[in-house]
Amino acid sequence: MLKLDIGEYNSNISEYISLDYSQTINDYDLEFEMDLDKSYFFTEGIVTDETDWDYNNYLFNVIQGNNKLSLGMTSVPSFSKFLYGGDLLGAYLKKDNYQIWYGSSSNSQGFRVDSNQEMGMIWRNDGRKVGYLIDDESGDKNHYLSYADRYTLNNIDLYLESIVGQNSRDDLLGEAFSLSLDSYLSDINYNINLDYQSADFEALKSRFDSGNGKYNISLEGYKSLGRYLLRSNLGYGENNLSRRSSWITKDFDWGFDIDYYGDINGVYGLSGSYKRSNEYRTATMLNTFVEDKAELAFSYEGNQWSYNLSLSQNKDSYLASGFELIDKEAKISINYDPDSNYWLTFDYNINEKSYSNLRRYYSLKLNYQRSFFNNLDYDSTLELEDKYGLKLNLQQTLFYEFNESHSFEVGLNLKQYLESSKYLYKSLILKYKLSF
Repeated sequence: MLKLDIGEYNSNISEYISLDYSQTINDYDLEFEMDLDKSYFFTEGIVTDETDWDYNNYLFNVIQGNNKLSLGMTSVPSFSKFLYGGDLLGAYLKKDNYQIWYGSSSNSQGFRVDSNQEMGMIWRNDGRKVGYLIDDESGDKNHYLSYADRYTLNNIDLYLESIVGQNSRDDLLGEAFSLSLDSYLSDINYNINLDYQSADFEALKSRFDSGNGKYNISLEGYKSLGRYLLRSNLGYGENNLSRRSSWITKDFDWGFDIDYYGDINGVYGLSGSYKRSNEYRTATMLNTFVEDKAELAFSYEGNQWSYNLSLSQNKDSYLASGFELIDKEAKISINYDPDSNYWLTFDYNINEKSYSNLRRYYSLKLNYQRSFFNNLDYDSTLELEDKYGLKLNLQQTLFYEFNESHSFEVGLNLKQYLESSKYLYKSLILKYKLSF
């Protein structure tokens, strides 16, 4: 695909090549995918930047039933709720109850956002899972061993997960565990969840080998009562369990939801939440800072109309000085979708902060779509927005498919600030796609 984004001052040309191939040999399915792209950037007709072709975005799969071998840019499963899966440039194998992978991973865990060499294995059997992972960052290796299992007794469903981590260089040996209990008593569904991470375990995940430990516990419940569905939650958490940091934070939160299913025309909802965060000095346990957040919302969702109204307040209290910052906000959102060629969206916000003026923001958006002759599609969005100044945006796209192999798309974007300038900003986008 060739894409031209032509502006009055800045423009760019992008080339996209996507290769897809599949074939079945006996009971094996073979798949190959490869995406290439290259871009040129212009300012007033002069090339200012040019990217290189990236050949790493490829994937080769061999599939037989539920078994799979992947080579290239693939992904790895979630090793643990404390160590998430991510993209992997390498090899991945799923065979019966086993999953094995090796390659360069790119993920975000704690403070870490980088690419490491990773090798892992997971074995599953019903609700039981055992895993081993090596995360290698320039020779600095973290080893993780995890175990998870599920137990069911009468109306109680218990899920346990534990993980131990150790570093090959530093004197770090940390652990984490999670307990989740689901139960059904007196027509009420309950869930109790407890998560704990030691200071060393947090340090293993940190780029700076720094961690202080934390835990949080939550209780949730919901009950169906006629046309009503009632839900509520309660939570508490604390960090700096090692007391090595200068500050300790303790969090408390509570919330509720009430949904009313009136008839086939819509669902009404009422929800509220409150969260309080306290910050203490570790040495003296003196409470120095409190953050209070509260929100109340009403909603309606019908066949054509939907509404949402919310009121919120956030108060920061610096107890030593007596200084307070209060942020109040009201939001209303209205959507109209008659299941036709168009739909409307209206948003209106009012915000008031301490020591600043009352601010208002609104947006009115009209979307329109229509097809002609079965192979010509028109799509447009007209938006009137007033946030930092009154602005009118118009985006239009015309898409034509010659056949299964050829398609052409042209887009025109217009933008004008109605108060500060009479200048009309214009951008033209052209795309041509060839498949073979």
